[in-house]
Amino acid sequence: MVRENIVQNSEGGTALSLAESLRRFSRVMKHFSDFDKFRGSLALALEEDSYFVNTLLNSNDDASENELSKAEKIFKVGTVVLPLQGDAEGHFIHVAGRRDAKPFNAEDLHLMGAIAGFISVLTAQAQQFRRRGESSRVFQYLINQLPLAVVCFDAQGVLLLENKLASQLLGDSGTELMRGALADKTLYQEGMARMHLEVDGRLLYGEGRRLDVDEGLSVQAFVLHDMSSQRERNLLQLEHSVFRAESRQTSLSVAVLEDRSEAGRLYGMLNASADSLQVDTDDILVLDAYTCACVFNGKRLRTARNLLKHGLPPSLDRDSVKGVLVADWAGFDDEAPAQSLIDAAREEMRPLAALLRPALLVLDPYPAVLESLVWVGGEIASFEQIDDVQFTVDRIKSGEFDGLFLDIDTFGDHLGSLHAASNQAGGGFRIFYISHKQLSMVCSNYGLGSDAIVFQKPFDSEKLRQTLALHFNLT
Repeated sequence: MVRENIVQNSEGGTALSLAESLRRFSRVMKHFSDFDKFRGSLALALEEDSYFVNTLLNSNDDASENELSKAEKIFKVGTVVLPLQGDAEGHFIHVAGRRDAKPFNAEDLHLMGAIAGFISVLTAQAQQFRRRGESSRVFQYLINQLPLAVVCFDAQGVLLLENKLASQLLGDSGTELMRGALADKTLYQEGMARMHLEVDGRLLYGEGRRLDVDEGLSVQAFVLHDMSSQRERNLLQLEHSVFRAESRQTSLSVAVLEDRSEAGRLYGMLNASADSLQVDTDDILVLDAYTCACVFNGKRLRTARNLLKHGLPPSLDRDSVKGVLVADWAGFDDEAPAQSLIDAAREEMRPLAALLRPALLVLDPYPAVLESLVWVGGEIASFEQIDDVQFTVDRIKSGEFDGLFLDIDTFGDHLGSLHAASNQAGGGFRIFYISHKQLSMVCSNYGLGSDAIVFQKPFDSEKLRQTLALHFNLT
């Protein structure tokens, strides 16, 4: 083959062109990754040598023949056997003669040695490549047997390997999500990276480390856990809480919160704030990578809202959090109340600031009153208008509301039942009176104490806002 690179040899014969030699060599190299195909292609290239009559042999070739017949066939007068060296040991090039039938000369012997050295190196590298490939396949087989999902990226975030379980969990979209998360400079904390992913409805949690494998080679290795079964357990736990509260006729409030700014962030924040929220960590339920349910056993909705308002950590980005509070279970599917709750909650999510505003009832027959209250204090509280006394009493007793705006001119005769309901609502519930009359006249006519708060119509906007902010500890 090397001799073919010479345009004209010393005997005056014309060799193949360099271009043809390169083409035949390229045909050999395209099979480099498959040793058996590579050896066959190399043998064919040697046989097509226009100068020597070559045959590439292996010590295992013609295994059906006895050793004597093989020796007689190969070692004949007028032929040369070139043993390959190093990792190619056991292979031979049998040169039966020259194509022009002339005897070998000194230059031919040097050329044969050069060819043998070249083929030795090439064959040895191909064998090493095959062994590395075999090692890689063995390694891949072994990690595929692991009961954990393992995935590994290089320092630039390029996927290096993943076992079968990781491939099943991640698919193409999950791998891209992980690669995107790796770009976050703050992902690694104290040498450990943690991430939450939601892939095709599955909730995945991953922990990883940076590992220095060799000089100049570092990898990012992760172990993934499928937490989908935990989510099912969480839904079942929520259902048990609902059924237990109904059977014992105790209060139960649930806050469903969502933060899509970063997977897993909300759960970490809630878990760290469990004491401030007065809940057990077992009552903070992961629903997906961005959504959690916080179960307030034995607490009415107003109490749960106040605990969230004061118990959530200041570091929580409240602009990115949405949620809904639920305490009435009558409208949910009896067979699967937890899933019914979650489905309904996703449709009713509100910004956290709106969710945590004090909720106030307005018992007044005139819609314009509600419009005025919303216009003046809509950024401080939420308002719901009712014009039925008994329904108002029931809503107060439910524990959902923080206060009542009462048109005392219209409903003054029902103060007894409204005050009784207010006492049952618990501490912090406050009645604000609204009237066309002067404060002294209202207090005199209805026997109100000196601490009664009365707003005259039309409302003093500044007084109304200051009173609400002061009473509900708002700034």
